[in-house]
Amino acid sequence: MAGQVVLPGADPQANRYSVGASWTGDLTKARSELAACGHRDGFTIRADMDNPNQFPAMELVRTALGRVGIKLSLAGSCQDSYYCASPCFTFPGAPPAEERIALVMCTWTYDFPTTNAFWYPIAHTPAGSETGTLSPLQNAAVDAAIDRSLTVPPDQWAAAGQAVDRAVMDTATLLPYLFVKATYYRSARLANVYVSRYGGYDLVNLGVGGE
Repeated sequence: MAGQVVLPGADPQANRYSVGASWTGDLTKARSELAACGHRDGFTIRADMDNPNQFPAMELVRTALGRVGIKLSLAGSCQDSYYCASPCFTFPGAPPAEERIALVMCTWTYDFPTTNAFWYPIAHTPAGSETGTLSPLQNAAVDAAIDRSLTVPPDQWAAAGQAVDRAVMDTATLLPYLFVKATYYRSARLANVYVSRYGGYDLVNLGVGGE
């Protein structure tokens, strides 16, 4: 059985925003950043999730941000209102800006395991109008890094992917908060078992053999 293919340049050790050796956060740094943006005592923002199963994780985020005065007002975790109220959607009938979601917790994966396939729909500037991305960055450095990932030779794919990761993280707009690992179990009777490019068993081509 083939192993799962990961994005070129993926680095689990990357830590753009250090939370300290004990993972308790740097409250002094956080308060300094709040003061720099004119919100020394914090602020209140609307937040939502694309899946109600994420509520426990959102509660942890709310507790963590509350330590420096940032208050989350949860919008209800309804997928319909979540997508309609996201900050990037400005179609007729969309909620006014003050009623839209400022912080969203959602999942994303690639259609194909390439840097461009993963990042373009959610981080490249034109994608805001083409695909309704949830995070219209409009950042020239991010756009350039994603574009470059399409042109470099294979031996530079990893470096190009890391460059995109760094460029996106520098915007502090899309932040990874959870790395998921899954254990796949299969019966010894199954035949023709392999992992597809999407990271799961190819169920269409499974067979049964043996006793």
